[in-house]
Amino acid sequence: MAGPTCRGTRCVDMGSRSHQCALEALRVFACGRGLRLVALAVLAVVAAVLCAARAAFADDETIYLLNATYSLDPSTERDAKAVWLGIDSALHASGYRTATGRPIEIVNPDPSVDQSDIIAVVQKALVSYPTLLGVIGPYMDTLLSTVMKSDAFEGNDLMFLAPFTGSNDVRVWNDNVYFTRGDARTEMKAILTYTLKKLRVRRTAFMYLKDALFGDREYGMLVSVLSSFSLDPPALYAAPYSTTNTDVNTAAFDAMADTRPQVVIVWGMPGEQVVKFLQAVLTDPRTSSAYIISCFALQRTVFQVYYDLAMDGKLTPVDGQILSSTNTLPVNVMGTDYMSRFREQMAGYMLETGRVDPSLWADEAEAVRQYGSKGRDAAPLDSAAAAGTFFEEHPSTVQRMVAGWIAGSLIVQTLNRPLGIGDRTAYKASLFQHSRYVVGGDIAIGYYGGPCTRISKFLDAVCNCNQGGRVAVLQYLQKAAWTYVPETVVKYESSSCYLNEIALPKPLNIVLLNFSDMPSLMKAAEEVDKVIPLAIRDGFLDFPEFNTAMLSVTRTTGQAVLDSELVNYSVDAVTGPVLRSMDLSRLLVISPVFDRPNTLVEKQNYLFLMPTLEQEMYILYSQMSSLRNGTSIGETVNLIFHGYTNREVDAISAVARKTAATFNLPDPSAKTVSSETSVATSLASDMINLVLGLTADDVNGIIEFLSKNPSAIVIISFVDLAHEYDSLIAAFSQVPTSVQARLITFSSLPLWSDTSLSAQEAHPLLKLFNAIFSEPKDHTPALLRDLLSIVFIQAVAHGDGAFARPNSLQESAYKKGVVSAYTMTLGRFTWNCTTTTSGLECDYKNYGAQGIVMLSVQRMLDPTVPPLSSPMTPTMQYRPRQKSNLLTPAQRNGLIAGTIVGGAVVIGTCTLIMYYCIDSRNNDTAPKDGDEPVTLIFTDIESSTALWAALPQLMADAIAAHHRAIRQLVRKYGCYEVKTIGDSFMIACKNAHSAVCLACEIQTKLLKRDWGTDAIDTAYREFELAGVDTVDNYEPPTARLSKKEYGALWRGLRVRIGIHTGLTEIRYDEVTKGYDYYGDTSNMAARTEAVANGGQLIATEATWWALSNGERASIAHTAMGPQGLRGVPFAVEMFQLNAVPGRRHAALRTEIEAILPDETAMETASSAAGALLSSVGTVEGPAAGIAFVLSSCFAPYPVAQRVRELQPLLSKWALVRRRGVVL
Repeated sequence: MAGPTCRGTRCVDMGSRSHQCALEALRVFACGRGLRLVALAVLAVVAAVLCAARAAFADDETIYLLNATYSLDPSTERDAKAVWLGIDSALHASGYRTATGRPIEIVNPDPSVDQSDIIAVVQKALVSYPTLLGVIGPYMDTLLSTVMKSDAFEGNDLMFLAPFTGSNDVRVWNDNVYFTRGDARTEMKAILTYTLKKLRVRRTAFMYLKDALFGDREYGMLVSVLSSFSLDPPALYAAPYSTTNTDVNTAAFDAMADTRPQVVIVWGMPGEQVVKFLQAVLTDPRTSSAYIISCFALQRTVFQVYYDLAMDGKLTPVDGQILSSTNTLPVNVMGTDYMSRFREQMAGYMLETGRVDPSLWADEAEAVRQYGSKGRDAAPLDSAAAAGTFFEEHPSTVQRMVAGWIAGSLIVQTLNRPLGIGDRTAYKASLFQHSRYVVGGDIAIGYYGGPCTRISKFLDAVCNCNQGGRVAVLQYLQKAAWTYVPETVVKYESSSCYLNEIALPKPLNIVLLNFSDMPSLMKAAEEVDKVIPLAIRDGFLDFPEFNTAMLSVTRTTGQAVLDSELVNYSVDAVTGPVLRSMDLSRLLVISPVFDRPNTLVEKQNYLFLMPTLEQEMYILYSQMSSLRNGTSIGETVNLIFHGYTNREVDAISAVARKTAATFNLPDPSAKTVSSETSVATSLASDMINLVLGLTADDVNGIIEFLSKNPSAIVIISFVDLAHEYDSLIAAFSQVPTSVQARLITFSSLPLWSDTSLSAQEAHPLLKLFNAIFSEPKDHTPALLRDLLSIVFIQAVAHGDGAFARPNSLQESAYKKGVVSAYTMTLGRFTWNCTTTTSGLECDYKNYGAQGIVMLSVQRMLDPTVPPLSSPMTPTMQYRPRQKSNLLTPAQRNGLIAGTIVGGAVVIGTCTLIMYYCIDSRNNDTAPKDGDEPVTLIFTDIESSTALWAALPQLMADAIAAHHRAIRQLVRKYGCYEVKTIGDSFMIACKNAHSAVCLACEIQTKLLKRDWGTDAIDTAYREFELAGVDTVDNYEPPTARLSKKEYGALWRGLRVRIGIHTGLTEIRYDEVTKGYDYYGDTSNMAARTEAVANGGQLIATEATWWALSNGERASIAHTAMGPQGLRGVPFAVEMFQLNAVPGRRHAALRTEIEAILPDETAMETASSAAGALLSSVGTVEGPAAGIAFVLSSCFAPYPVAQRVRELQPLLSKWALVRRRGVVL
């Protein structure tokens, strides 16, 4: 039928020849809008003149197009058929006529010609139809590559239209090929956007087939992008392409599967090889849980293999596991003009022609009926409703039809240009005249352009471009239907023909921890998760790199889940809820939220944005006089600890006393309240009450207390305010303002409940907050705090005008020092030391709240009420109390008497303890079965020889305490003390878990012990600092820690511990009346201890894997990789068990350090340890003699110098010193 021709959205009737010529002139004028006006006018005139010439063909002469969209491979034959049916449906909708009425005839390949020989097929068509205008196809890259490499059609201007390809190898400029779909590079970008930003996986795999011109370049792209993200290359499955040998290459598959990939990207040439590979991947336990992502060319193949396996009972479908890149939306997405047009035209095509045979794709329909959201029976295509059913039951096939229909619709538009279809030369020229097409009303394809002159290039013409599609999107399978992923849409400018490279901004991956068993932290996580999508995804903040993932954890599983996340996924920082007990040393922690107020975590990787408890106390004491003004309450602060441990109470009380002394005020009183008890009974009417650990159950009790005591004051921390804001506001809004005014807190934020325009103009952050949250119920301090965290991260990342790489975010924050985020000033953040004439001066500050005010609940309910103090940023400079506060004589006498009595009690108690703890060799607990593995523990005190030399009197008591502690734990865990030599223990346990628990508790018990002096710690610090001058590039692990951080991690003797599990030779000694253990297991345990540092606990892989999954998950650990041990011919996998989270150790010691005598401050292995090593066979025969000679010769030198002096001898003897091994 003759119809209108459309250019963009404008349609005109082509009724007359002169009308056609005028339109063509105007079209040329419009297409060249990038040229200068004069040049365009000339072109229009030329076109009009050309229009006056006689047409090459008569208006009724048939236009012939060859159908080369077919496949001879049985596994892809139906795919090609679906694409062709889509193309044919568009031609059918045009009535197989051009806009001027010329008939269009589709020529099928001559059956006498081998269809695998595409050159022969086309040549035969040219002989049979000399005026053949173009070829539609071919299907897949192999045939197209054959065409592009051949010179058989050189000079005849034959165009190959809408070839269906899946790889970039054939996507190059060629003026005889006209691509209508986006290329594989665009699809790969969509896949990588999702993989790296949404999935965040660390382990990927890639599958392609060699020598098939399919997947090679895509693999190179993937490697390049992963490298730019500092990720390992993908595991590769690459087998030679074959149509006869289609079995999976077992060796290549196992190598890939052994890496346990989390994502498998499949980009093989469609065929039986890909089918069998997918069957293997989806059923092998190493890969069956991985995401499978394919290119569009393989979409239907992956769909069918997946559900065939499901119907065979070999897997259970999981929504979202299967993904595919495409160039269009799924057919079930309504609301687009082109999809409505497609459904209408394809339904008509089905009903009118009968060319669509549903039985070709019956297996796909069966999968949808069984696993789709709607079950139904098969129906014949005899109505429009039945056509709609076909669309739903064949989601993959119909997507191919959509791709074909878009290509067919574009081809129809190219035929609606009268001057362009005169002959092949004219047709080819018309295709590259800066052409752009709009299909179905909203699918834009193009621009296409041919060779350009220098002037046209200068005027931004599109040159040498034979590709129109520039969009890709990712889809996933959900209930046997494809669903698109909106955030994966990839498009690029129409002025660019090909996507030259895949440049992805590295996302900033932020993790949120949702503690399901801690209501306050669970609520806090939900609040952060509420702010992020509204602030970023809704366009308020231009921060597309920001990417979050929420992990569901509990108090006990938090560390294990986070550790697993770090191993398997890319994580750059954590924000929001955390536990103080967690080891977060590998992450940047931004604005952490704890379950209750506590002291500052003095670690560089923590950045606090809200007022710290130390700052709040400092401001409280500085404002004491104004708070007490007009009241009868005293200067003493009544500290109420709700649900705190004794250790936490001591630490916070120490800060409070230090702060009170700074302002010359009385020390606070401290009251502890169990978590099940209300704080109301501990409130004092004559003191300022500082309540820490407020709960919702405490609110009514506080209101009752304040109502009964009109002068009383209760102060809470901002942490508690954020947690219990809803409960506080709900309750206090019902009481008089006189009560509201006396519940006070601290804040550095603008008042979240103030919605006035003046406040919003004064505080841009508040204006942004109100724009995001318009409902008053959302105006809470927690949500405003979380918004500040996000804009802070954005300010640090974008502060220099470009997104900072996430691994430098921490460095960037400290480099900036002061960070401005929506005019909120935070900082100065600093973490450095400088050398001055008086020594090393360090400035550690990881908190940044400024302009902190004290405010009442009354102000929160009524923003017109002023704050109780002006904004201040406390200096946090402490000084000693000025008053002497000397004891009275009576107090002194009482103290002396108490000391004498207390000393007697302590002496008696110690005597009893020594009596009962003097021996822990209970033979009943000794492992006696030689056929069962034994776990052996070796311990040793670091630098014991040097400590004895420096502190001889103190060390006698310290060693006794050390022995008592270890022997008590040996009995507690049912283990056996094999022997003790000097300060070293050898302990045997029947099971690995008891041994690990025993070893961990040794470290924590010694840390918690009150040694009565810091002399041992001072000595260790001096030993480390001495190493700076004697060892090259030595970085002391603990000597430069702040006093607070050191006190939290180190105290007293440092014990190194090594653990190993295995079979041993067990002997009973008649002399000692005890059991001993010999063989390789003893040697390995002793040598493991020898390479550890003081305070470090090292276990071999044998011990680690002897633990159950649950036991391993409960133990904080660090995998140290393979380590060499002297006398062991293979590297041993080691695990550091983090008994004290946060401790940092030097590198594992070499065996040279372990074997040399330790008579200096840099000593690292005691003589007792050496004796214990010898007792299990560490140094025997000639080795013992050599060790004795070396020890004697080099004894006068410090250890570090001994190592340097030994190097020439080692070199002369052709020996090499390696880390942990002497060869």
